Amino acid sequence: MRFWGVIGAGLLLALSMGLITSVLTGRTEVRSVPFQHDLVEERALALQRELDRLYLRYEDRLTALSAMVSSSRQNTFALESTAARLVGVRTITWLPFSENGNSLFLEVRNVGEGELPYDPERFARPVFSGGSAGSVEEEGRVRQIDPGFFEGRVGSGGWLPGGVGELFRWVHPRPEYVVLIGLDQRSVGRVTGEWLAENDAITGGLSELVKRSGAAAIRLVGPDNSVIAEAGVPPKAGGEIVRSPASMRFGTWTLETLAKTEEIRSRDWPWFLAGQVVALTILAGAVFLAIALRRANRVARQRVSFVNRASHELRTPITNMMLNVDLAREMIDDDPDGAEGRLERVSDEAGRLSRLVDNLLTFSRSENGTEKVHLVSVAPSRILIDVLDQFGMSLRDRKIDVSHSPVDPIEVEADPDALTQVFGNLLSNVEKYAAGGNKLELTESIDQEKWHVEFRDFGPGIPERRREKIFEPFQRSGDAINEGVSGTGLGLTIARDLCRRMRGDLQLIESSDGAVFRVTLPLTHP
Repeated sequence: MRFWGVIGAGLLLALSMGLITSVLTGRTEVRSVPFQHDLVEERALALQRELDRLYLRYEDRLTALSAMVSSSRQNTFALESTAARLVGVRTITWLPFSENGNSLFLEVRNVGEGELPYDPERFARPVFSGGSAGSVEEEGRVRQIDPGFFEGRVGSGGWLPGGVGELFRWVHPRPEYVVLIGLDQRSVGRVTGEWLAENDAITGGLSELVKRSGAAAIRLVGPDNSVIAEAGVPPKAGGEIVRSPASMRFGTWTLETLAKTEEIRSRDWPWFLAGQVVALTILAGAVFLAIALRRANRVARQRVSFVNRASHELRTPITNMMLNVDLAREMIDDDPDGAEGRLERVSDEAGRLSRLVDNLLTFSRSENGTEKVHLVSVAPSRILIDVLDQFGMSLRDRKIDVSHSPVDPIEVEADPDALTQVFGNLLSNVEKYAAGGNKLELTESIDQEKWHVEFRDFGPGIPERRREKIFEPFQRSGDAINEGVSGTGLGLTIARDLCRRMRGDLQLIESSDGAVFRVTLPLTHP
């Protein structure tokens, strides 16, 4: 996969992860907007006053109706007509406490509707428990009442619960009897709600009240949860509902105030940040992978080029050796001195071939982790002089003058073979890249228990952008891999690695003219 393909895939995954995290960690909270509830409470107080006034009027009419019972037992037409005009009245009962007395039970017809809204399952004939109940048992509908409940209550009245939705208003005007008026609570509640819906003091101006209070909506709800009147627009979801109830004997009516809502957007930051970190990690991983792939491809190309160069490097000295051997054989009789020169060149090419093979083997062992050095006390100046002798003819051929400034005889902790390889690689670079400078200065020094030697040439130098890369495998001072100069690109890599294995270092020193390499090794302690 190409470099930008990996980057693009990683970017796409990172963006997807970031977007998913953003969506999943986002939260929308619905909050209620405060409103002036005191304005609604004023309307609720007005509702309670109206219910109280309505209840008292209704109670007075029931009391007046119970007073008609005693005088209308013989002719109940007027009694029934009056009862039919009272909302919710379903039965009228006159109960004597004497067993010999005749009770009265009326089922009240609704004159306005022209029918008898009497439900035998809900309304039953009340009788005293233990009293005369022969005729009641025949009808099969009985509401047993304890006569002891009325003891000491002459001249008073009150309420008794009945069946589902049934309520009795009792009046005990005289010791001899009690009057019971059976009521349908739901019918009274329904009519009360209709009356409230048309009452301007309660439902009038609800829209204006919504605006003044800052609420979303206000509605009047009856005992059966039916909406009697409302104004405003309820919120779609959520929102506080404040209830202001007003009660009477027949139920509770409630003013419900629905608050306006606002959406508060928030975020679960810990999870959001964690998701973004994962997204960034994915992107960083893609970048690192792409870089690694690019580096691997570059190394692969470099290795291919290295094999080609190494093959050429191996072939060149062998070819030169064979050529000079043939020439020496031809010249040995006629020109012995010339034949000896040819044999010296064969020796030089053999040394070159040996160094090349040594570099290849050292690099291979270094990559496999099997390269080892054996530190002993050696005289570095002597090894340097020996290596210079090996390069003498090659340097003279390239017209490079060598000046060497050694220090007093000292010894360092080093591997002789490794140190020879280091010096050989540095001199090989000089003959390849710095021959145009025609000069090489070797300067030794001692500083802080360490021995230093600087290789200063006066060639074209090394570009600033390449100064660190030249110590990497297959890298050379030029930008191109094949720049017309022989070499494998491993000399400086191997030289620095060997120096560091010997507890020293190889450094490229800043220089305005040519290139300066410094070899540092620790001195041998006596």
